[in-house]
Amino acid sequence: MKISELEVKPLWNPETSLYDNEISNDIIEKVLFSGIEDDNTICTYAIIFGVNRIIEFKARLNTMYELYRSKRVKKLILAGSNKGISSKKRNQTPKSVIESCSDISTLFNDDITEAERMKNYAISLGIKEEDLIVDHSANNSVETLMHVKELIDLDKEKSLILVTSGYHMRRCICGALKYISKDIHYCPVVAATGYFEKDNYTNTELGRLLASFDANRVISQVKEGIISDMELEQKSITL
Repeated sequence: MKISELEVKPLWNPETSLYDNEISNDIIEKVLFSGIEDDNTICTYAIIFGVNRIIEFKARLNTMYELYRSKRVKKLILAGSNKGISSKKRNQTPKSVIESCSDISTLFNDDITEAERMKNYAISLGIKEEDLIVDHSANNSVETLMHVKELIDLDKEKSLILVTSGYHMRRCICGALKYISKDIHYCPVVAATGYFEKDNYTNTELGRLLASFDANRVISQVKEGIISDMELEQKSITL
């Protein structure tokens, strides 16, 4: 089944910047997690998607470092402004959820861009600055992917690694298929937090909220043509 064939109608609420419709765990798991597997691809570039939630930031950057240290990638694309939906000013997480999940909901409280923060952290880990490609202007995953062609020459690239949180990976893959190329293989490397993956997202209010939001977002953006459709069970991330 393709994402576009799901009988789900996301109901966006502009006042809360959240979706009002209930979405089942079964649909969430099909949309966000089915077929998402790291196949140990080795390539030149990895794209690291920015985030302002501290637990996710550390997971993504530590995952990135392991890819670099083990020589699975040579260059790292770090993307994110300070205006995304996880920024302090635009964070839409309800106060009740923040309070019930205070240990995992904490955000960075400054005006630095996500990309600059990632760059600083990467250098502190010992990653060479010349191996970092920094995009401060991307406000979301679609903009991150739209900018990739401007940052690197993709003519010789057969594969790219994508690094993000478990609930966010499908949206990034579908976006890459739309804005980069359908001829490139995308290897998903999930930055595990212990809270936002298939086996644990239902354990906390924040995990369930983020998963529900992104499942709705993926379905909505696919049906609107903003990101590409794809088969939910396929393990190969090329069409």
